[in-house]
Amino acid sequence: HHEGVIDGVNEAVKERLCIEILYVQEKGLLRRTEMEKIFKISKATAERDLALLKKLGLIEFIGPPKTGKYMLTKKG
Repeated sequence: HHEGVIDGVNEAVKERLCIEILYVQEKGLLRRTEMEKIFKISKATAERDLALLKKLGLIEFIGPPKTGKYMLTKKG
């Protein structure tokens, strides 16, 4: 399991990650810039969240680096 990854993360972050996942589920895709606006977080925080979600295998990046987007994996 991935508890190890999540253990190092505080409750507030865990909560935000869950909301982010739900958002991706609902919209079908997510862009980092949207995340920054919606969750009122910095670019660095958004990137860290996305990296965590990717590490957990819940989202994947689709498309070219500049215009691509994140989508849920089958696991997500």
